[in-house]
Amino acid sequence: MRSTPGRTRRYNIPPEAARTITALLALRDQIIAPILASVRSPRRGRKPTHWTTIDRHYETLRIGMQDLLHDLGVTPAAAAAA
Repeated sequence: MRSTPGRTRRYNIPPEAARTITALLALRDQIIAPILASVRSPRRGRKPTHWTTIDRHYETLRIGMQDLLHDLGVTPAAAAAA
């Protein structure tokens, strides 16, 4: 619940809400944006010879996002601009 302290324009945000907001922003900036960017343009060149677990998860997410956007009828260029 937000509350204004006195007559200022500042808000007091409970710590749990601040953690949630921070997590959502990090998710958007660190995960969703790079995945959408990679969906837009196909990868060029050879794939790495040694895949880490994170590389495999990222590739699975990227391919899944391509399928999801295709099913939704969203073109990759439009998805990256959003």
